[in-house]
Amino acid sequence: MKKLIYLIAIVFTITACEDRYHPKPDYIVYSEINDTVTISDSYNIFNYAYFTVGELNNGNTRSFLHFIAPDPIPIGVTASYYFLINNNQFVVLNEGDTISSEMYFSSKDTVYLDNFAGKGKKYIAYKMENHISAGSIYHNYGWIKVSLSGDNKTLHIIGRAINESKENAILAGQME
Repeated sequence: MKKLIYLIAIVFTITACEDRYHPKPDYIVYSEINDTVTISDSYNIFNYAYFTVGELNNGNTRSFLHFIAPDPIPIGVTASYYFLINNNQFVVLNEGDTISSEMYFSSKDTVYLDNFAGKGKKYIAYKMENHISAGSIYHNYGWIKVSLSGDNKTLHIIGRAINESKENAILAGQME
């Protein structure tokens, strides 16, 4: 009987120590994109994010996310996308930065990439909100790796990843 009590105590101890940011194993899906958008071009990342590099009326070149549409997803599930933004600018993330529910994500039609200009390879964080039957909602977190030239005229879109495990965080650059 004592052995059974000790076994139960050990099981409760192990489950109580579970990492709250990773309640389930990660299932990271990475897609290499490796493409370039130049001034006045548009680029679509798997029917998901349309990036445009263009000139404004005052002659300034700016890069921005132009339009958001959902990924192909199972029937009965609808998704909304939100990005980590501040004052209409994507927040610049470095490799290893945590992307999780602890961050504030927002959705806008036009979000600028200007603060990425000339900084090398950086990350854009996003959250996918999934609405399934009976009103249930869950989130998946991901990143898009980009590099924007210092003159804002060339945007290199390197890849993207998402943690398919519901509500699990992902690190910028995490591929497995």
